[in-house]
Amino acid sequence: MLSNFNSSSLHYESARKDKLCGVFLVGSGENEGVFSATFDWEFEDYGPDYAAFTDVGLNGGFFRGVQAASTEHGSPLVVLFSANLEGT
Repeated sequence: MLSNFNSSSLHYESARKDKLCGVFLVGSGENEGVFSATFDWEFEDYGPDYAAFTDVGLNGGFFRGVQAASTEHGSPLVVLFSANLEGT
C-alpha cells in the first residue's frame, strides 16, 4: 500500500524522544482538499495511496485503507487550533 512512501523524506529535525512527532491516519481522497482549503496545508503525494503533510505543527499523512475511523470501533482524537474559528 505504501510502496512509494519513504519516511526519511519527512522532516523530524525538531522531534525529541519524548514528544509525538507524527500521526498517520486512514483517509479518503477528499482529505487533502479539505485540509488544504481550510488550513492551507500542503501535501506531497507518494502515489495514489498516501499523501504526507509537514510543517503544520506535526508531521504525518493520510493513507487509503478499507477501514474507516469511527467512535464505534475507536478512533484517535486529533485537535486542531484555529486563530479564526469562525472563518475556518
